[in-house]
Amino acid sequence: AVVSTQSTGRQINAEDLGVPCGSFSPGMVDTEGVRDHVAKARALDLPHVKYFDQATENGWYTPEEGMLEMVTELLAMSPEEFVQQEWKYSEWASKPSTDPDPSFGGKS
Repeated sequence: AVVSTQSTGRQINAEDLGVPCGSFSPGMVDTEGVRDHVAKARALDLPHVKYFDQATENGWYTPEEGMLEMVTELLAMSPEEFVQQEWKYSEWASKPSTDPDPSFGGKS
């Protein structure tokens, strides 16, 4: 699905329709909706709850606040820069911030 999405984005950008198409991969975001889903799946004793438990134990979730910071940064980019790559939260969060305010952007 990701390859198809990226291919479609490249096609849209090549047609120069005036709407930049990029790709953002936030990972599994810790939201109320995800927590509600896990609670319902747990109540039904569904097997994929084990994966969510592992994600919690291993810190695999993307914090909602961090994801929002990244989206803010992406929205501030030029369209030309945004369409150049797939933007993955896991990569962005691991980069040291170059901003003089280390609370902004990736991890300091």
